[in-house]
Amino acid sequence: MSFGSEYETAPSWAPGGDRLAIESNYDVLIQHTDATGQPETMAGGSVVQMSPAWSRDRRSIVFVVFAAATQFDVWVQPIGDKSPARAFLATSFNEKSANLSPDGRHLIYVSDESGRDEVYVREFPSGQEKQQVSVTGGTLPKWSVRGDELFFVAGNTLMAASVQRTPAFSTGVPTALFTAAKVGASAIDYDVAADGKRFVVVRTLKAPERHAVVVESWLARVTGQAGRR
Repeated sequence: MSFGSEYETAPSWAPGGDRLAIESNYDVLIQHTDATGQPETMAGGSVVQMSPAWSRDRRSIVFVVFAAATQFDVWVQPIGDKSPARAFLATSFNEKSANLSPDGRHLIYVSDESGRDEVYVREFPSGQEKQQVSVTGGTLPKWSVRGDELFFVAGNTLMAASVQRTPAFSTGVPTALFTAAKVGASAIDYDVAADGKRFVVVRTLKAPERHAVVVESWLARVTGQAGRR
């Protein structure tokens, strides 16, 4: 599916699978997956916007914007009313790669507040009770479908951390799952299956080597081959 614009990326399924949110030319657009109707612009402007993600109740979308004063920030756009988008995390540090938990009660994101990218979790929508998940750096965090695990990338290794919700929300010590090749100079790109046991990983394959081949006396060979037919 395409909205017909020049730049489209980061598609996100709505819970239920009937709509998609997508970053398109610095807008966040929503389109029914059966392609009926016109795309609806939920946010837009001169700021860079990335990684739209739905809340479980389908009442809001979180995404990342760029502002000169605060760099990359996490914003929330209400769905179904005329309320304007609001900043959820807007600090002097970079906050990005935001994803909501399946129950909509926590938001996972990446921040460089420690001096390097690390993965954190905050309560949503209050923004309170911040916890650090990664230990030695982390990017591209994702939730398992059941919300009982968190995944992220450290270097070229996919990591997993367990999630406990009783008596209070907490995460376990991250463990390495497997190592994969990076996508170009960036971290590996991946997604997790519903069972939490299988992963789809984007791989960068080396271009085939090219060689120059010189054939001597090619005309004689062709003529001789033709003469034997």
